[in-house]
Amino acid sequence: MDNIIIDATPDENGRIIIELYGKEFEIDDSMFDGDGVALAKFFGQNYEIHRPATKTQARKRKAAKKEEEVEVEIPDDEEES
Repeated sequence: MDNIIIDATPDENGRIIIELYGKEFEIDDSMFDGDGVALAKFFGQNYEIHRPATKTQARKRKAAKKEEEVEVEIPDDEEES
């Protein structure tokens, strides 16, 4: 049986809650893989819950910039050796 895909958007508190057949289900961050996809089974159906990209990508870019800006100064004593 094919998975039903749900594109979920976090609420103002950052929680992802989906409503199926009048019942609400909270999808925990630990359920998502590295691609932002969670697999769940509700009411005998398989669901793929997709969340939007997280801010971790922006943090990685900032960290990379910080690494590039590091300069190493060599004291004059070590240059003559």
